[in-house]
Amino acid sequence: MPTTDQLLRSAYNDTAHDVLLAAKQRQASYYDRGAKTRRPLSAGDTVRAQWDSNSNWEKAEVTKVLPHHSYQLQFEDGST
Repeated sequence: MPTTDQLLRSAYNDTAHDVLLAAKQRQASYYDRGAKTRRPLSAGDTVRAQWDSNSNWEKAEVTKVLPHHSYQLQFEDGST
């Protein structure tokens, strides 16, 4: 299809990208001031979890460590 060179140009701007990256890094540094690193959970650890903000915290045991800071839990009633 015929088209003009102007339509094929990217809207990417190096200056805007650099400013956005600096703003993200500045915000990350503000967040990291109060953030604490926590040890990863391992299978057999006892934790408390809730299904949603309206439910109560229930006791559960970590049965499997999944990727991306996710865990499979087994609750006291046997559900996972």
